[in-house]
Amino acid sequence: MEKIYSVSEFNRMVKSYIDDIDDFQEFFIEGEISNITYYKSGHLYFSIKDSKSQIKCAAFNYKLKRIPEDLKEGDLIKLFGDVGFYEVRGEFQVLVRYVEKQNTLGSLYAKLEKVKEKLSELGYFDEKHKRDLPKFPKNIGVVTALTGAALQDIIKTTRKRFNSINIYIYPAKVQGIGAEQEIIKGIETLNKIEEIDFIIAGRGGGSIEDLWAFNEEEVAMAFFNSKKPIISAVGHEIDFLLSDLTADKRAATPTQAIELSVPEKENLLQDLKAREIYITKLLKSYVDNMKRELLLRVENYHLKNFPNTINNLRESIVEKEIQLKEIMESFLAQKRNIFETKIDKISVLNPINTLKRGYTVSQIKNKRIDVLDDIEINDEMVTILKDGKVISIVKEKIYEKILISLFLIISVIGLSESERETGITAERNETPVTQTETSTSTESGTDDGGETVENPEQQKTTAGFYEYRPQSLIQLDEQMKSAGRGSVGQLNARYEHELNAYLEMYSYDSDRIFYLANEYMLLNNYSRANKIFLKDNKDIKNVFGAATTYRFMGQNENAIQKYTQAISMNPNFAESYLGRGLANRNLDNYDSAVNDLQTYISKTGAHDGYVALADVYFKMGKNKEAYNIASQGLVKYRDSRILRVLANNILKNKID
Repeated sequence: MEKIYSVSEFNRMVKSYIDDIDDFQEFFIEGEISNITYYKSGHLYFSIKDSKSQIKCAAFNYKLKRIPEDLKEGDLIKLFGDVGFYEVRGEFQVLVRYVEKQNTLGSLYAKLEKVKEKLSELGYFDEKHKRDLPKFPKNIGVVTALTGAALQDIIKTTRKRFNSINIYIYPAKVQGIGAEQEIIKGIETLNKIEEIDFIIAGRGGGSIEDLWAFNEEEVAMAFFNSKKPIISAVGHEIDFLLSDLTADKRAATPTQAIELSVPEKENLLQDLKAREIYITKLLKSYVDNMKRELLLRVENYHLKNFPNTINNLRESIVEKEIQLKEIMESFLAQKRNIFETKIDKISVLNPINTLKRGYTVSQIKNKRIDVLDDIEINDEMVTILKDGKVISIVKEKIYEKILISLFLIISVIGLSESERETGITAERNETPVTQTETSTSTESGTDDGGETVENPEQQKTTAGFYEYRPQSLIQLDEQMKSAGRGSVGQLNARYEHELNAYLEMYSYDSDRIFYLANEYMLLNNYSRANKIFLKDNKDIKNVFGAATTYRFMGQNENAIQKYTQAISMNPNFAESYLGRGLANRNLDNYDSAVNDLQTYISKTGAHDGYVALADVYFKMGKNKEAYNIASQGLVKYRDSRILRVLANNILKNKID
């Protein structure tokens, strides 16, 4: 039958068993005192421990005479006693008969003092090594026990103050064997994470023995050597641990560590709002003050300057009278010139005058012939001369290319809008060439400009010039006029493909490139014309065309490079010196502009060279040179209005 004990019976049996064992009586134990407590009853309770274990001890009244009265925490002692078993609680303890102290400070505190002294001499506690914590952290590293209350306090307090902060946790033992190595490893690991702004290493409260890992020299050195700012947050209020002394900041609890390092989001928002209100009021006050000051100044100005205002108005009336006379004279001269120009045009367009110059007009069945396709073999053709008619029978049709001078396109190109706006107006020999006259002339033969270019198939448009674009490019140009921003890139890519296909079909013929680019010049689409001119880098007319379109688009550096290339291809191509001079003038490269324009005048003596050179000197502040050039031009071109206006402006500005 099984034996069943009551609790009291079992404890009594254990006590009897212990009392009967001789080895449990009258023995010595050596260790360190901890958790010592004196009671008014005369009893003394403490624990004696080593690095791995501890035993509860009790010394009662009748034995106090053999125990030193100054025992304290950390003292190393040797005690003599017996094993006792307290039946009521079932507790095992040593009943102390007497105690001998082995030292006066206690081994742990003695060791601690030596380490403190060492680290202090090395300057590890100096304030100069302490770093400030970041004001607005985003990521925090924490070294503590995963299951301890310290971690929960840190998470809870952080979420309450600024809930968007990230917390990186390294779980580590914070007491007992191996705690020191895990704390050190945690600090080193978190230092390697770049995102972390600072580190908190610590634990909750406990006895001095429980906290002792943070008093170890190696742990204190890990705090000091941390690359990131670090807070020692060990739960105690009275004494400073070594980690407290070597850390950048010390907190009495983990909660306090968060309060020291993490701002309260709500407080920040309130502060920002207050600053916004303050700045708004400050700006409003400043604006109001400026308004008042401005009103006062306006009132004072009108009162103080009333006599001056009257005098200024008198002078203004006189000036207006003079200006009015000049305007009327200029207006009448302009109308006179327009009238004379129209008379000249009527004379030029008079078919009789055309016949007098040696040209003819051919008809078949009273219908004028424009192209060979209007003629059939054996047709009777009437040729009208200045003094009669010739009737002939068509025997053969020979297709030949019509040639025009490069000089015509130079005349049409003239100056860009920006150059006109800044004061230069080209008047080639005072006889401007109109777009319609250049592109619709049906007179045969070639000009005297020198180089000639091929005229490919063409179709006359309602605008009065010939169309050289293939139908595919015309359609794409029309689509681009109404295209949205999202489709422009796709249309440009299609245009580039169609353009290359068209030019490739004709083996990138330089004349065809020239006429197609010139078509876009006449349409004022300089960007498109420029891209087409650049398809040919060997023919001088296309190099010149690329330079001129660059200049029209305001890309004067590129224009200068292309004009220079044209000059290297033909140093006698005078128009390139004019173009390069204008581009240098637009870039305020006045010395280079002067050299080019002087070369142009020496080669051509053209009117626009004098205008451009006088304008450059005028902008350089060389009024005397400007006036001399304008005067030289007026000797050659007496009726030039622009040279006369330039000369008058220079005189008004005074010649130094």
